[in-house]
Amino acid sequence: MLLPRSLVAAGIALGVAVAAPAFTGTASAAPKPIVGGEQATSTYSFMGSIQVNGGHYCGASLISPGWMVTALHCTYGNGPLPASALRVRIGSNDHLSGGTLAGVSQIVRPSNSQSMPGQDIALLRLSSQVSNTPVPITGATPADNSATRL
Repeated sequence: MLLPRSLVAAGIALGVAVAAPAFTGTASAAPKPIVGGEQATSTYSFMGSIQVNGGHYCGASLISPGWMVTALHCTYGNGPLPASALRVRIGSNDHLSGGTLAGVSQIVRPSNSQSMPGQDIALLRLSSQVSNTPVPITGATPADNSATRL
């Protein structure tokens, strides 16, 4: 599967941002997933509610009209969740209404990342592109063949 460079760059940039806190503190400190939080008072066009069986399950961010990024642990229940089990409501503070509702056609999980600290990232390919504005991640596209690390 080939992805556009800008999408790969966005995923890498976000992955680095997500993974960076895992490398602070002591070497034995395990990263902690972000859970809980507070009710948002503003609407963000790029924020999504991952839903399983009609209920809110986890959050995700729109990084292009057809792709979202989320935490890897959000793609597991008692095992890996199939893409067909997920729907995403994008751009609404209400998990039950408003915004744009989209299906998920593919989940991209890094191989072996469940056992690797700091690798809590996954991509969701939407069943169709949405008109919501993606979150701005980077102002420049990396050059071809640039060395990157996630």
